[in-house]
Amino acid sequence: MGDGWLRCVTDSNLWLDLLIGRVEAQAFRLQWEFMAPDVVIAELLLPSWNLLGMGLVEKSLSGPEMLKAGELVEKYPRPGRIDIISLFLAMRENAVLLTGDEALRAAAQQEGADVHGTLWLLDAMVGEGAISKAEGYRSLELMCNAGRRLPRKEVSARMASWRLGGK
Repeated sequence: MGDGWLRCVTDSNLWLDLLIGRVEAQAFRLQWEFMAPDVVIAELLLPSWNLLGMGLVEKSLSGPEMLKAGELVEKYPRPGRIDIISLFLAMRENAVLLTGDEALRAAAQQEGADVHGTLWLLDAMVGEGAISKAEGYRSLELMCNAGRRLPRKEVSARMASWRLGGK
């Protein structure tokens, strides 16, 4: 992590976590570029979310790239087709893939892609001052209360560390 520019491709699962945790806008305080395939953007177009207005960059795949992504869909049937498109885009852009989807993370690791999840992003947001520890704690609490699938042991450790709040 650390200070500096990072290029990230995101899936809808990550944004759902952040939206439920009420820290989606704060993610854009990081000096990072957040991208998503147009098919993911289509899933996230509720007007109240306004992710494109906050800085999420929409990317498209060409016809031949969609065919190549289709090969990955055949290779990895468990993540959805749209999730695989996020993986393909991350590989094309030489970017970090941010996802909370376990099957997509496994496919990305097998493909040698740099992949991280919601907790990693929250750690970066706290570490770089985009949110306070108290905001991180509250965000995790909201995600857990909504039934988001996050690793319990790791969540508990962060919540214990961030419980007292502050920066």
